[in-house]
Amino acid sequence: ASRSASSKSVGRGGLAEHRVIEGRHDEYKVVLALGRGTQSDVYVVARTSDEALFVAKYHHKSVVPKVAIREAYLLAQLDHPNLLKHVESIYDKRFCIITEYCDLGTLGDFITYLSSSGKRMTEEWVAEVLVQICLGLNHMHEQSVMHRDLKPSNLFLNRYGIIKIGDFGLSRVASGAMAQTTCGTPYYMAPEVYMNKPYSLSSDVYSLGVTMYECCTLHMPFMATTANQLNAQKMERQWSCLTMKKYSQGLTDLIEWMLNPEPEKRPTVRQMLDSEYVKQKMGALCQQSASVVDSTSRWLQSDDTIDKSTKPPLVIDNVSEMV
Repeated sequence: ASRSASSKSVGRGGLAEHRVIEGRHDEYKVVLALGRGTQSDVYVVARTSDEALFVAKYHHKSVVPKVAIREAYLLAQLDHPNLLKHVESIYDKRFCIITEYCDLGTLGDFITYLSSSGKRMTEEWVAEVLVQICLGLNHMHEQSVMHRDLKPSNLFLNRYGIIKIGDFGLSRVASGAMAQTTCGTPYYMAPEVYMNKPYSLSSDVYSLGVTMYECCTLHMPFMATTANQLNAQKMERQWSCLTMKKYSQGLTDLIEWMLNPEPEKRPTVRQMLDSEYVKQKMGALCQQSASVVDSTSRWLQSDDTIDKSTKPPLVIDNVSEMV
């Protein structure tokens, strides 16, 4: 398929550096509809030149929204194995962001499967998920980028067991100042965000804590019928499903540290990567041989025992290059 050689700068300030190709949307053909939102539609698409699969996020409006340009810019700038890879941005009547395709869906899909089938994650797999998210999030935070909507449905999984942080629609560069715009998903939102207080990178750490609690228990740590009740439970640390005893004290302590309602008392992602628990797990991952995931069943348990003989696939070849 042909493409015009011309390109144009879009956005203002730092976003002007992101260049959008004046291409044709028909260079990709729709394979599967993944979802429809108020601002965009998301599809699995095949590139017509080689049939390679990608994900296309088509924005409805002909005038490109600033939030779409910001998302495309951040995707293009944040290059890391545990962040969703940006392929290209196309403008032809509608703005479209093309990213890599993760064929096993989202961590949220996986948690739903576990909950409905009576299975749960082994600690090895929980630890691997935690390590990978920390590595991706650390790369973002080192560049002062807040995700602001970290949750299982925005964490993508491919057949090699690699976790990719995605959906940067609400992300922003902190640029030294505290943010104060209330955004995100209530159950994963840090208390200070809900209370419309200034917040920073530590709000992502809180969302990660909720996500990891959910991975272990298959339940949200807090359950309430109103937003005010939900935030009160967060402030008082009222867990709704205390089954963390099935996992090691090291993992439990780390999750509870992330869920501290006081942002200054939460760990930074760097501190978590430097913790004894995470360093130990990263070392174990590096000792394993790489393998393709041929079945998720070997990561799961259908009873109350944790099978420590089954290892998840390797996703880290050299920790020093990622941390």
